[in-house]
Amino acid sequence: MGAPNLTVGVEPAASAAAVMYLPLAPKSANDPARGEIALSFTIQNNEAVAVQVSAVTISFAGSPGESAVTIPLGLNIASGTAQEWNFATANDIVTPSPAPAEIIFSFTCAGFDQPATLTKQLVAAGPPVPGGFDFPANAHDLRIGEYWSGQSLTHGAGNAGSQLFAYDVGVVGFDPSSNAFSGLLPGTNNSHNSDSRIWGKPIHAVADGTVLEAENSVPNNPAPLSWTSNADLQAKLAAQAANFWNKPQFKNPGAGNHFYLQHGDHVVLYAHMQNGSLNPALLNPGTPVKRGQFLGLAGNAGNSTGPHLHFHAIKGTKPETGPLRPFPFRDTWMVESSAIKPPNPTGPWVKAADQGLPVVNALVWPAASKPSWYPPGWGEITRAGIAIANFQAEFDKVTSSGYRMVWVDGFNVGGNTYFNMVFRPNDGTEWQAEVGLDGAHYQVEFDKWKAAGYRPLHVETFLNGNDVRYAGIWVKSAGPAWSAYHGRSAADHQNEFNALTKQGYVPVVVSAVESGGLLFTALYEKRDVGGFILSGALNFHEYQVQTNANISAGRKPASLNAITNGHNPLMLGLWEEKASASFAARHGQTPAQYQAEYDQFLKEGFLTRALSGCDDGNGNMLYSSIWSK
Repeated sequence: MGAPNLTVGVEPAASAAAVMYLPLAPKSANDPARGEIALSFTIQNNEAVAVQVSAVTISFAGSPGESAVTIPLGLNIASGTAQEWNFATANDIVTPSPAPAEIIFSFTCAGFDQPATLTKQLVAAGPPVPGGFDFPANAHDLRIGEYWSGQSLTHGAGNAGSQLFAYDVGVVGFDPSSNAFSGLLPGTNNSHNSDSRIWGKPIHAVADGTVLEAENSVPNNPAPLSWTSNADLQAKLAAQAANFWNKPQFKNPGAGNHFYLQHGDHVVLYAHMQNGSLNPALLNPGTPVKRGQFLGLAGNAGNSTGPHLHFHAIKGTKPETGPLRPFPFRDTWMVESSAIKPPNPTGPWVKAADQGLPVVNALVWPAASKPSWYPPGWGEITRAGIAIANFQAEFDKVTSSGYRMVWVDGFNVGGNTYFNMVFRPNDGTEWQAEVGLDGAHYQVEFDKWKAAGYRPLHVETFLNGNDVRYAGIWVKSAGPAWSAYHGRSAADHQNEFNALTKQGYVPVVVSAVESGGLLFTALYEKRDVGGFILSGALNFHEYQVQTNANISAGRKPASLNAITNGHNPLMLGLWEEKASASFAARHGQTPAQYQAEYDQFLKEGFLTRALSGCDDGNGNMLYSSIWSK
């Protein structure tokens, strides 16, 4: 009977003559790129009788190494009607990238001795919108040692195959207890949503667009599900739906709290976010959205087994239904999870160039900059209590991650030398730091950088054993007139202070060490700080009294320095009228107390203005610090 008269539509279509595949990033820089072919068909029967379509064979032209694939269909299509059929996840085809030039579909039908055939060009899916799609998250929202995680070819088909290119992604981090990556925070057991590293991570728009639909009221599922079989899972999902989100007032409740955004001719779903976390400025349909704009917080709402982010794209202008579309990324680094030896971030990373996630479980670093020890774009990186033997390694880790040093504090505890360091994002300012120099070498470096057009940003003195050492940070930038000195006795320091303040200079930072008497190192600038007070060396009680008096008089903490002094640690304090009115100051804190305060203040938007350590007199480490906005 020849071939049946069928008209076949194939998605994702690039044009009437072409079908798209998704180029996938290779699993490492040492591996070839691959491509994902996932398809849906609309088969129209133009015969006068019903046609039974038993199978489709997919082959490729111009690529003899690519084997043909035959997939059973079992469709009975009445005369004059059409049926849809789509791949299941198991049908997805992995191809080299670039893929063969043409793809051939042969539909075998009962009673016909020839298949119905259709040949299409096979083309790579390019950028869905001008500039392409970003990954819907930022590296700077990650904790130290964390990455996003996901892979291609793993999602269920969804409605008419619309989710075959979908992603379910999470966040993993290095867990020292297991020496491996884990999606859970250390010390947790997955009994609470907050145990998951992804819980509460900010989600961002992948491109400019427009809000089509927003749902912000679906209750959070109370905890991640666990199950013993697929039947058990389905029963628990059904119970979860009945109890927590399957209510008629919710729009598309299975997606939980979500956005459908129009990006060009693509509709993208961002699903399962936390109840009430969606950006309130974007809840009305028709609202414009900018690339990178905050959408909501990753959660566990709707048809979800645990905290994660689901996203996929379809073609059209309406939520839910539409032809499937590939989802490539730009400016996103990816690598197979096993290729990284945590906590070291170096490895054979690949920067996606309009490519999807690899075919294997992969780490994802959503930034244009290469993966680093510390996430880019943090307000600051502070490293406290770093032993002198580890100083250079820590310095290199942070500076290689895109930060520059703005503060260094050396201190001696129990005869050992430690450092506190504060770094800020590198804004292009040229800078230099020298740490651990004796007085003569420090002067040489000081003179060298001054002659090269640099100005001191910070000065410091500390003890390494019994030896007095110095540190300085210099920047090549404009600023007020300045003056500095180092290694001065208390009397000389007072004379310098008197002379410089008469000329309009004010202290910026003053540091001291005990070495047969106090030796002072200081930096001054000519600037208006209002009234100020620079203290002498005070014990902790005297320092607190002085701080209270200055705050009552309208002077806020501007800088400090803690001094190891036998069994009587001392403090130097600087208070200024025009220092930030939004501040917090602490002194004499244990490492645990300091870390808890630091973490909290950083979350609240405070940055470290001064951080100094000392020995409590019994070989224990104490911290003193100032934070401000």
